[in-house]
Formats: sequence, structure tokens, C-alpha cells
Amino acid sequence: MANIQPYIDQILNAVYGEEVRSSIVNALEKVNDDNNSYADLKKEVIAAKDAVDKDVDAVQQKLNAASTALTNLQNATSAANTAKTNLQNATSTANTAKANLTNATSTANTTKSNVEAATNAANTAISNAGVAKTNLEKVITSATTAQSNLQGVIDNANQIKGQLDSSNTTAVTSKKNLDSAISDASKAKSQLQEVINSADSIKKALSDVILTANTAKSNLDTSVNTANGVLQSLSAENASAASNIDELKSENFNSQEILSGVADIRAYLGITADDIVGIQVDYKNKTFKKYIKIC
Repeated sequence: MANIQPYIDQILNAVYGEEVRSSIVNALEKVNDDNNSYADLKKEVIAAKDAVDKDVDAVQQKLNAASTALTNLQNATSAANTAKTNLQNATSTANTAKANLTNATSTANTTKSNVEAATNAANTAISNAGVAKTNLEKVITSATTAQSNLQGVIDNANQIKGQLDSSNTTAVTSKKNLDSAISDASKAKSQLQEVINSADSIKKALSDVILTANTAKSNLDTSVNTANGVLQSLSAENASAASNIDELKSENFNSQEILSGVADIRAYLGITADDIVGIQVDYKNKTFKKYIKIC
């Protein structure tokens, strides 16, 4: 805090003209030096304000990045039920980081306003000092006002410093939370990729099963068609046999003669009863077909 009381005392106690002039010059030089100090303080406050603006922009960019990461996590949650719990935890962590960043941004904005107020106060102090320099009669009152304003600037600067320290601590904590959220999101992404790879393997295996089933169905359809053909053939032959039996009954054909002929043929061919699985007899045309077992 500037102290010009000794110079004021010199002016009040001066007797001779030289002493009065010297006292006034010394007081003006002191006021001028104080003005230079105020100007330096103003530059420092403006530099602090610019630094805070940059910090606010950096925090806003981190907030936007955290918001984008949160959106990506929410979209990934709907695609993988098995990773749902991990993604929800990551989302909760990102929301906490977002809230912390929002609080840090609000604190930084408040600090910015305080810095602007301090800058205005410094400008007012400089203006008051200029008035005191040009008007000697008001130098005591102006100096007192400047002294009071300077003390307020110092108090505001100390308060701003405390707020900046708190903002830095909050920003460090927010960065740690954001790094943790990013790490959790990376783990969730890896787990989701594993689920996708597993789903691809299952899809391929299912395709193979479907192909095998289609092949089996085709073979079964072929077998059914073949069986139907055999069934139709047997039905036709049974119908023919029934017709032959009816004709045989009408002609009083001697079945014992046919059986005797079959026995003679079987003996001639060396076929036993175990080898014969079936015989088809055409009574009308007096022919037959034998079905033997082939070993």
C-alpha cells in the first residue's frame, strides 16, 4: 500500500518557498511512481484474465469431448447386453466427470468476472491518481481514495488467487475422472469386440448347421420320392397279382403244378428256402420272378 503521509507532512510543515516546491515535487514523484505500480498491476491482472480465458476454453473442449464419449457409450450399450453393466459404469463415471467439469467451468467464469472487476477497480485507481496529480489541493483525499482502492484490489487479487488454486485442483480431479472414464470405455469396447467376434463364429457355425440340414432335407426328399415310387410300383404289382388270382380262380388253375415247378427250378439253381425272399408269379402268362438274397 502506498504511503505518502511523510510527503504530506513535508508540505504542511514547509516554511520557505524552496521547501514547499521540493515537498510538492517529492509528493508528485511518489504519486507518479504509484501510478506506474498500478499500471504494472493492471497488466498482471489482464494477463491473469487471459490465462483464465484459455483455461475456460480448454475445460470447454474437454467437456465437449466427454459429452461425445458419453454419446458413443450410450449407443454401444444397446448393441451388447453382455457389456451392459460395464458400459453403465463408464457412463456414470463420464457423467460425474461432466458435472465436475461443469462446476470447474462455472468457477472459472466466476473467477473471470472477478478479474474483470479487479481490472475496472485498477482503472479507477489510475484515474484517481491522475486527478490527484493535476490537482494538488485534492491530493490528500485522492491519495486516501487510491489507498483504499488499492487495498481492495489486493484483497480481490488474493481472493482470485485462492479461487484459481481451487479451480486448478478441481480441474486435476476432473482430468483424473475423465481418464478413468476413457479407460473404462476402452475396456467396454474390447469386450464388445469380443462379443461381436463370438457372434460371427456362432453365425458361421449356424450357417454350417443350416447347410447340413438343407442337405439332409434334400436327401430325405429324394428318399421319400424313391419310396413313393417303390410304393406305387408295389401297389401296381399287387393289383396285377390280385387280377391274376381272380383269373386263376376262374380258370381252375392247378397251383400244385406251379409249386412243383418252382421246387424243380429252385433245386436246379441250388437255391434254398433261406435264400428266397420273394417270388412274383404271373398266373395269366404262367411266368414268375424270383427275389433272392445276395450275400
